Formats: sequence, C-alpha cells, structure tokens
Amino acid sequence: MQVVILAAGLGSRLGKGIPKALVEVAGKTMLEYQMEWVKNFNPEKVIVVSGYHHDDMKSFCNQKFPHVILVENERYKEQNLYSLLAAKDFLNDDTLIMNVDHIYPDAFAQRVAPKLNKVGNYAIFADTERSLTDDDMKVFINSDKKVEKISKKLTEWNAGYIGMTFIRKSFWKDYFKAAQSVSENHKEKAVVEMVIQELVTGNNFPEIINSDNITWYEIDTPQEHEFAEKELSQTSGFRDTVRVVLIDSQKDLPEFAGTDIVERWERQLNKLNVDLKHEEKVVKRKDLVEELKDSDKKKLFVFSDWIVDDFSLEFVAETVFSQVKDNEAVFVKNSKYGISPFFIAGVNAQKELSDWKGFKDDIELDEVVEFVEENSKIEFSVQEQESGFWKKINDERSATDVEWQYLQFLQFRPGGLVAKYLNRPISIRITKSIIKYKWITPNIVTGVDFLIGLIALSFFLIPSYWTGALGAILFHFNSIVDGVDGEVARMRQKGSSLGAWLDSICDETLGALLYLAIGYHLYISGHSILFLFAGIFTALVSYSYALIHWHCKFKNGLGFYYWWECYKPRKEVQRSTSIVSYLKKLLWRDSILFAVMIIAILNLLDVFLVIVVFPAVVNLVLIIIHIFVKKARW
Repeated sequence: MQVVILAAGLGSRLGKGIPKALVEVAGKTMLEYQMEWVKNFNPEKVIVVSGYHHDDMKSFCNQKFPHVILVENERYKEQNLYSLLAAKDFLNDDTLIMNVDHIYPDAFAQRVAPKLNKVGNYAIFADTERSLTDDDMKVFINSDKKVEKISKKLTEWNAGYIGMTFIRKSFWKDYFKAAQSVSENHKEKAVVEMVIQELVTGNNFPEIINSDNITWYEIDTPQEHEFAEKELSQTSGFRDTVRVVLIDSQKDLPEFAGTDIVERWERQLNKLNVDLKHEEKVVKRKDLVEELKDSDKKKLFVFSDWIVDDFSLEFVAETVFSQVKDNEAVFVKNSKYGISPFFIAGVNAQKELSDWKGFKDDIELDEVVEFVEENSKIEFSVQEQESGFWKKINDERSATDVEWQYLQFLQFRPGGLVAKYLNRPISIRITKSIIKYKWITPNIVTGVDFLIGLIALSFFLIPSYWTGALGAILFHFNSIVDGVDGEVARMRQKGSSLGAWLDSICDETLGALLYLAIGYHLYISGHSILFLFAGIFTALVSYSYALIHWHCKFKNGLGFYYWWECYKPRKEVQRSTSIVSYLKKLLWRDSILFAVMIIAILNLLDVFLVIVVFPAVVNLVLIIIHIFVKKARW
C-alpha cells in the first residue's frame, strides 16, 4: 500500500505566502500532521505532490522526510486532479489519496485501516453527521446505499466527502480512463471528486467508508485555521482524546501480585497500546457525582477494584470510545465474565447519572448497569467482545483466587501449541509461587533464565549422548522459564522497553549459540567437521536475522518483517489468524526447543542439524532479496 498526499496548493485564502502544506497549525506544519498520521497504515511509499514554491517543499522534505517521493506539479495553479496525475508514474499499487489540508486523529486511522483490506475496486470516505457549508463536498447516497452524486453544488445530500479516496491497484486503469474524460471536459477546473462522479455515471460505484463520530479539521480559511490552532493547542489535541476516570474503592483493597491495585491500574493506562492520546484521573466513589456533573466531554469510567486484561481495555479505548454519542452509555460484555467493569458515558448520559437519587458512596457496577438500562433518557448499549478477562477483588482471598485465574487466562495468550499446552501450564505455576516476592522482578527472572541457558549449553561441550540429551532437556526448561518474566510483568503491569530488549537479546543469543553448540558437540563426538560448519553457518544466519531485527526496532520502533508483511499495520500481522500465521507459530522458539529435546533424547541431533540448515539457507536468501532486490524497509 502507498499514500499520495496532494500538497501543491497556494493556500491563498490563508494569506501566508508559503506552500499551504508548510503552514503551521499549533506548532506543526500541515504536512507534518499528515506524515505522522499515515504511519498508522505503515505504507510502503509516501508520495507528496508539490507545486507552489516547490524548492521550499523540496528543502523541507529533504530535511524532515528524506524517504518520501516528492513530485512536482507544474500545473499547480489549476485544480487538484492535475496534482494526482502528476504522480501517475507512481500510481501502481493500492493507494490512499488525501489532501494535505485535512488533519485527522490517529483513532480514525486505527478504525479504518482494517476496512481497507476489504475494499473491492475503490472507496471514498464520507460522514453523515457533519454540518456542511457551501464550500464542502457533498454526497448523495441513494436508498440502495450507492453514491449517486458528488459535488459542492448539490442541493440535496446526506453525507459529506472528507477528502480521502482509496484505489485498488487493479482499478487504476478504469480510474485513469475516467480522469482523462474529466480533464478533457473540465480543463483547468478538473478536481479529483469529478472523477468519482464520472465513475458513478458509468456504474462504477465506490464503497463508502463511514467517518462518523470523528473530530477532524479542514483548513482552508483564516477562520478554520484559527479554530484548529485553538483546538490543537490544547493538551487534549483532538476532542476524542480518551478521558479515563478511575473510580477508587471506598475500602482498603489488598495487593494484587505484590503491587497496589490503583497504582497497577495507572501503569496499565499509561502503557495503553493505542496511539490515541488519553488522560486519566483517580476519583473516590463518594466524589463521583461531582465528577459526572462537571463534565463537557465523554469519558471512560473504570472501577478500580477489578483486574482487566490489556486487550479488553485497548478494545474499549481504541474501537468503542470514538463511536459513543452524547446521550449514550456503552458497556462491554462477553459470555464468560458478563459485563465488564468499565463503561463509556457521553455528556448527556453523565448528567443523567449525576441526577440519580440512588447514587451511594459505595456504588457498585451492577447498580450502575441497572439504572442506565431503566433510564429512558440514556441510550443503553452493550458491545460484545469475544475474549477478555475481568474479575473483581474484594479481599485477600479473592485477590489470590483472581491471581491464579488471570495466570490461567495468560496461558492462552498468543503463541504456539507447545507454549500454550506444555510450557505455560508449568510457567504459570512457577509465576504463582514467586509473584508474592516483590524483589523478584521480570528482569531478574530474565537473568536467571539466561544463566540456565548457559548451563544447558555447557553440557554440549562434553562428547557424550547423555550430556547432549541433558543439555537439550535443560534448554527446554530454559524455554519454560522464559515465559515467567513476561507473566510477572503482565501481572504487575511493570513491563518496560529495557525488559523487552533484555529478553530479546538473551533469547536470540542463546538460540544462535545452541546451533553452534550442537555442531561442536557432534564434531567432538566423532561426526564430520561439516557438522561444525553447519552449526556455525546456522548460528550466523540466526544471529544476523536477530541483528537486523534489533536494527529495525531501534530505527523504526518495529521489528523486522519480510517485504510481504513489513508494510501492513503491525496489529494486523500480529493478530492474524491465517494458516500461514499459524504455521509460523509452529516455528517459534518454544516449539523448536521442544523439538531439540525430543531429537536429542532420540540421539538424532545430526539429523536435526542437517534439517535446520535448509531453513537457514532460505532465511539468508529472503534477507538478501528483501534488502538488495526488493529494497524494502529494514
């Protein structure tokens, strides 16, 4: 996928005398907002079409965004279709087309990114709730839910186009044919939206990507610039910032996994895995009515005496929050745990709650649900979530019970079959036995596990069947303990980037050394020296891949993915349920180490090393193709 940003305009109405793309809004240029926003789609290429004061744009891009493809539109004084056609030579892939003078929140990208995968030929982005002015692009959608007309001059409309179109690679031929017709008929006044109308007239209807309930800014006039400047200068930025109210319990709660529950919640909220900005505050239940009264924004309310998994919280903040209306209160539930301990309330819904006579200092979740469900002035809504975990803490006994239940839930986090059904049933029991000791941190567990791995490797230095088998068994135990550091971090919400780096470096170092150790073990046990070379080769390829992975992570904040995945959104790749994704999980570290243990017991380490040389060769070839042939991101 690639992105084309149309940025050739003069911005004459803004009166700045510089390219419109370089006009600053709240301390950042419009182009910088767009470049940050498109990162959510992880595009293979970003093409910026410049025009007015092209040299200034070239200098700016060379300094700030050297990786973009900058195209000059010499016909920039004409309408924007010619900006798109100026980039025609690069339009050979699935492409998102957008205007530089629109600023969108990250939440919008996260919401629509999965929808792009399902588009047939092309799609336009439109919302049905925004009030439109004479200068806005209007859309009429007929009763068959097909776009019938698109123009600023429509007298009847039911949606507004928000300046973005998505074109499939296979559809460009039809698009260019329509664009040619528009260019011939409308000359210098041809705009991109006319091409959509031309396609519709020829019964090529676009799909519609709904953009309701999203706050975004278009900046064409001084008034629009002033308004956006004011809004974006505020701490919250976009008005759909997730505002979280953590409702503290009236009673003293026990610790959970050796940590204070409220502090654990604060850490969990701070590491919320969404780019959407969020703010949080802790409110005692007796002060909740005042918080509800004094509200002009929708909020996410969370009962702090519950334990909730990260994904459920992320689901609410990322997917549900932006869609909630002012008079609505939205809860989440699943079939196993029922209603979750958080709900989102719009401004009007909060006011209704604040007037509730039954509000008590020790109000509980089920009472809130019952009131909202029966209140005719609040639109009660429940979002179904297939997975997730939430349990209430009442006392020390329940805290201990929930610790074990949450560990059992963590057993089935993403991973291979060996991890889920062999390693983790043991690792969660180790975690259960040590979690009460506060001094045992995730990084200490990582260090101990690394030491276990080094001891296991030392057994391969002795030429004996028994030492090889014992080394492999101990190495598999290293694989089991490898899950404990992550479990401790998740239980306490104390994960860190340092811990992630430490864990990755230890794992990859031990993994590469294992191939080398097996090759050496076979050689000193009387096998050909070729086994030693095979171990060295496999270890070098394995560690080279690890080094590239770390380089990518340090440079881009992302790991290394081959060219067919490196431009997809990370969450799409990580959460994929495809057969290919499943087969990849079979090659995860825990599965390989389990195989090594079985093979070593069967005295077939020589066969194993011969087999793993082949995927090492394939991996090396793929790395070479990725870097030198495809010249993809790394």
